[in-house]
Parts: sequence; C-alpha cells; structure tokens
Amino acid sequence: MLQRFNDTQASAVRIVEAKARTAVEFCRPTKMLEDAVAGCCVGLRVLTFCASAAEGGVPIASRSRTASGIGVSGIASE
Repeated sequence: MLQRFNDTQASAVRIVEAKARTAVEFCRPTKMLEDAVAGCCVGLRVLTFCASAAEGGVPIASRSRTASGIGVSGIASE
C-alpha cells in the first residue's frame, strides 16, 4: 500500500519503496545502516547493492519473522 500526500515530491515514492524493501531484506531498521555509514564502518559495502541507508524504513515482524516493511519520507524522522 502506498499513500502520498498531494504536496509531496514525486521522488518520495521511490525513496519510501527503497526504505521499506531494505528494512525487510536486512530485517532491521534502515537507521542502523544510516548509522553505519555515518560511523564509516565496514557496513559501507552494503551500499553496493540497491539498499537505502537513510532512516525511515522499519521491518514488520510476525512470530519473529519479517513479514513486511514500512517506509516513510518527506517528513522529519522522529
């Protein structure tokens, strides 16, 4: 499902899709990847794949398994 507010940039659609997909594929919030990039750690090699290292993606788990993800963009992270 995707919901885009009228005054949101069109590019936000791709951004939120990437954030949600990354959260699902890595089974963790994209904030963790963003922190890895900011700290210049070994996690930088992840970016060679189509992953989003920007805060706003969160996995949704059911029975300890990642079932889906949420991506948010265009507003403040908190």
